[in-house]
Amino acid sequence: MYGLFGASSIALIIGVLLIVRGRRAKKTWITRTGIAVSILSFCTLGVMMAGWLLFGIGPIYSPAAYQLEFTRMSEVADADTSDAKISGLGSFIDTEHVWRLTLSSDQIDRVIADYGLTPVRAENVPQSFWRAFPGWWRPTHNKYSRYLSTPNFPAQSRGPDGDHCFTMFDPKNERFYVWYKFNF
Repeated sequence: MYGLFGASSIALIIGVLLIVRGRRAKKTWITRTGIAVSILSFCTLGVMMAGWLLFGIGPIYSPAAYQLEFTRMSEVADADTSDAKISGLGSFIDTEHVWRLTLSSDQIDRVIADYGLTPVRAENVPQSFWRAFPGWWRPTHNKYSRYLSTPNFPAQSRGPDGDHCFTMFDPKNERFYVWYKFNF
């Protein structure tokens, strides 16, 4: 999604430049190409902005807009959220978010106890876990990685009502990655 936003913005600029160039050169095919590129880019940007504004898809920068479960988990862990990253994957009736916190091993133990997280073997990590995170802060597997989830995390479907978490903790970098689903 984030790469598409940048590509659409650049395509919109190129479309406008083609329109200007086509009008100056009095070449209608260049102008028409510019109009087509501009309209397609503008529509794509509009859909993406609507998704962000109406359905909570995209990055969340304001602490006032942080997802309730993110705030609760931060309080349980007594975590510093100054370098936290959080992104919405959709919020209509059900909500889905991903976030990253910097936590120590002691803080992780508090989260595990409070949320009832159980260990997951590395080979059982769903591929959709990796794709859920934005590319620039996506978790990467290493030999220290620990995977934990709530029982029966619905990676491939909506799943039953309630809270669901799939997490990865990298003790080397002290990064805790959470894929959170709340089904109403």
